[in-house]
Amino acid sequence: MFKKFLSKVFVSSCLVLSLTTIAAADQPTEQVDVYHDNQLVTSVVFKVDSNQYFVNNQTPGTRMDASPFIEQGRTFVPVRYLGNALGVTNENIAWNGSTNKAALTLGDKTAELTIGKKQIVATGQTKLTDVAPMLKTGRTYLPARYVAEALGYQVAWDATNGMVIAYPAGQEQPDISTVVDFVGGQLPKVPEVPEVPVQPQVPTGTIDEIVAKAMPFSGQPFSFDGWNFAEGWEESLQYDPMTREKINLKFQKVTVDELRQSNGIHIGDTSVIHDVKITDEGVYTTQSSIYHTGLGFILVEEGNIIRYNYSTNPDMQGTTETTFAAKKHIRGGTYKNPLPTPDMNKVTGVLFQYGDKLLHVDVKGGK
Repeated sequence: MFKKFLSKVFVSSCLVLSLTTIAAADQPTEQVDVYHDNQLVTSVVFKVDSNQYFVNNQTPGTRMDASPFIEQGRTFVPVRYLGNALGVTNENIAWNGSTNKAALTLGDKTAELTIGKKQIVATGQTKLTDVAPMLKTGRTYLPARYVAEALGYQVAWDATNGMVIAYPAGQEQPDISTVVDFVGGQLPKVPEVPEVPVQPQVPTGTIDEIVAKAMPFSGQPFSFDGWNFAEGWEESLQYDPMTREKINLKFQKVTVDELRQSNGIHIGDTSVIHDVKITDEGVYTTQSSIYHTGLGFILVEEGNIIRYNYSTNPDMQGTTETTFAAKKHIRGGTYKNPLPTPDMNKVTGVLFQYGDKLLHVDVKGGK
C-alpha cells in the first residue's frame, strides 16, 4: 500500500475520462489507501458542468477553475484536481512542452501520454488507447480512465447523474447519495459508450529476444472451400508476386487472444505478428521484424468474404511497433471501379501473407 496526501491547487491542464464502468475483472486488486487532509479517501466525484469536485460524499465540494464537460461521448475533467485526488502531488505532475508529453507519478507507478498518440506508457509498459491526448484552449487533456488504471485505481461512470466516480483499488464502489442530492435536478444527457477492452502490452526486450519468444507458424495446406473471394483474389494468392511461380499455401488460424498469449506468431523467419485490433476507424497491428519491413493485411468480412486489402508495408525494420491503417486507406475493387470504404463492423479478422504462409487472425471476439 502507499499513502499520498492531496492538496487543493490551481489547475491548468485537464484529463479525459471515459464514460464506462470498468468491469471488476479488469480492475487492480491491490487495495490503495489515499488521504485528503489526514482523512482516508473513499470517493472523488466530478459532475458534468459543475465547478466543484466532491471527496468522501461530502458537500459542498472543492471549487475548480474549470468545469467538466462532454465532447464526443467523453467527459473531460481538470487534470490536477483529479491527479491530486488520486494522490499525485503537483511536483509529480509534469509537462514537457518540447515533446508534448504529460507524466504523472504515484509511488512506483507512472503514467505517460503524448499529444496525438493513442497510447499510454504505464510504468514502462505501452498500451493502446481509443483516444489521443489533445490541447484545447491552452489546456492539456488526457484519457483519465487509462491514467487512473495505470496508477492503480478504479473508475466508474454514473450515466444517470452525469458523474465520474474515482475510488481506491480493492474497495467497493462508494455511496455518493449526498453528492447526488446536492447537485440534484441538473442532469446532462450523456450518450452511452461501450467499454473499450483492455489492450495488450507491446512486447519488450531486444528485437532478437522478442522474435525468439514467439510461437512458430504451424500451418496446414490451405483450401479455398468455404471462402468467398472477389474476382482475381484466388489467383493472386497462389502465385509468388516476385517470381510469379505457383506456391502451395500453408494456412493457420488463431484467435486474437491466442495471438496475445503466445508472444506472437512467426510469419517468415524474422517477422512476428503480436496483435490485431479492429476499430470503427481502421485496424491496429503490432508486429516485430528483424530485417524486413512490416506486413500489410487482407480484411476478412462476415461469411469469409475477401475483397479489401491494405498493401502498405510499415517501415519498421529491426523494431517492434504498433501501426494504424485508417479504413479510408484499406482498398477494394479496381482503380476504375473501387469499392466503398469498408464497414468495419462487418470485419471478423485479417489475413497476413508472407510467401507461402497465410495467417488468419480472428478478431471477432476481441474488438
